[in-house]
Amino acid sequence: MKFKLINKIFFGFLLIKICSCVAPEPDPGPVSFTVLENFRFQNIDYNTNVDSLSGVELIITNQNDYEEYIVSSGETAVKFNRYFVLAGISTIYPHCVYVQEQSLQLLSDTLKYTVTIGDMGCTMPDRAKYGIVVSKNYVDYPIEFIIEKGD
Repeated sequence: MKFKLINKIFFGFLLIKICSCVAPEPDPGPVSFTVLENFRFQNIDYNTNVDSLSGVELIITNQNDYEEYIVSSGETAVKFNRYFVLAGISTIYPHCVYVQEQSLQLLSDTLKYTVTIGDMGCTMPDRAKYGIVVSKNYVDYPIEFIIEKGD
């Protein structure tokens, strides 16, 4: 009888310990990120999404894919055991463009990556490239790239 009581207590504590190790669901709203800088793309088919503002959309979750599609001017600081990369490049514009703003939000169980592309006013055809580094806590959510034209 005493043995059964001790087993129940032990397994009760074990169950509580296991349940407390499960990561909590992230809260809806803004998601923090780090902007990916000093990079360029390689091995990309630039003609994939020609009918939208977003030409290429990448979700990179490991070092091999990163090295396949992205060339960094500096050292790669992405620790893929803790983070992943969202990146892309716009379709071609008839004038110079830049990334005006980037935001990331968790809304309705979807990660929404919004990029606003601004006009620089020169007449050379151009594409805007963008990229962010995000916590792996969000990697299993559906991801929606929203590319907008700024003012």
